[in-house]
Amino acid sequence: MPGAHEALIEADLWAAVQQQLADNGTAGGAKARNKTNALLRELVYCGRCGSGMVHTFTTRGPRRHRYYVCAKLHGEGADACPGARLAAGTFEQFVLDQVRTLGTDESVIAGTAEAANRLAAERHDQLAAEARRTERRLRAPLSEGDRTQLQERLVAIRAELGSLASGIDDRTLRTALGSFQPVWEHLFPAEQERILRLLIQRITFHPDDGDVDIDLRPCGIQSLAAESTTNS
Repeated sequence: MPGAHEALIEADLWAAVQQQLADNGTAGGAKARNKTNALLRELVYCGRCGSGMVHTFTTRGPRRHRYYVCAKLHGEGADACPGARLAAGTFEQFVLDQVRTLGTDESVIAGTAEAANRLAAERHDQLAAEARRTERRLRAPLSEGDRTQLQERLVAIRAELGSLASGIDDRTLRTALGSFQPVWEHLFPAEQERILRLLIQRITFHPDDGDVDIDLRPCGIQSLAAESTTNS
């Protein structure tokens, strides 16, 4: 298929994979997986009612079949929302393929970088407003625990604001999207999930027409690009 690479792993790539496994330390086995083994947990939303899509499964004989199901449909029935139901494995692979495509199509990279910068600007305004509210609250009398919690949140807000300040260009996006692809199959599930959570803010599935919207996380793109640059 076009764009496919050879199956053989070069020595430097193999060394990088082994280093990743070593860095993860005891993250292997059961600790490396969330309990449901859902790669996109808490990222997928129903485009009809806006509810999150929960991960569930059915068992037929020895086989377990995983699904993402609209939470309102799952909890309240079809009268609440006709909702959506997706085969989890197939949908996870589809999302991963879309992210990989973003990193190889130059026209898509340019459009995605522009969209990510719009999201970054919106996020910047939200964080700036939250920072002002937090600073005001810190000037009021507070318990030691509440003050510590607010101070920690303010540090996190300022760090994220700093990561958004430089914007996202084509090179940064290409670096972030391309950094994980060669070693993806060799990563622990926990690391795969971490990378997708860095890249993706929200996935919306529209059951009426089958369309899927994938909103990227601007600060995560910056973080992943920085990781790749540091480790290269």
